[in-house]
Order: sequence, then structure tokens, then C-alpha cells
Amino acid sequence: MYAKIEAVSYRTGQAKCLVVRNSSIQLGERAIIEWSLMGDQVSDRRDYESGGSQMSGSDYQSWGLDDTYVYEWLAGQLGLTIESLEPGSYWDVATLASPV
Repeated sequence: MYAKIEAVSYRTGQAKCLVVRNSSIQLGERAIIEWSLMGDQVSDRRDYESGGSQMSGSDYQSWGLDDTYVYEWLAGQLGLTIESLEPGSYWDVATLASPV
């Protein structure tokens, strides 16, 4: 899963996808979510910004089994607007859109 986001402009282009790269979980306590703001999946796979965000307390307790929650939570933390959540991996060539 990855999220298509409202474009975030950088000097060298626009990030259009939020990708969760990894997570480290201390069960019952917290999770560190490593993320990247990437270019368009089809034509620009640059990593414009990366980081890690710690989810803890009631935010962590609310996660449950809903991974969509992680993307919504990250978007709120990063001030992003999600346009859509996409199935599969950002890196999966099979999910690439056909050129118009």
C-alpha cells in the first residue's frame, strides 16, 4: 500500500506519493514509521524527503489492524493531503499506469 498525495513542491520537482518504507514496533508501546515522499510512481521515482515518525500513546493504541490508519496518521503529522490509497507496492512494476 502507498498513498498518492496532493503534490508537494520542491526546487527539483514535486513529491506525489507517500511511501512507508519500514516500521519498528515495540509491542504495546510505540512504533517508529520510516517514510519517504516520492515522485510520481511512473515518471519520477526520486525520494524528495525521508524521515521517521514515532507513534505512541493513544495514537498507537488506535492503530489496531488498520494499516490505512498509519497513512492517515502520517499525513496529519506531515501536513499532507491524501488523494487516494493504492494497493500493492510503490515499487511494483505491475502496478504502473499505462501511458495515456
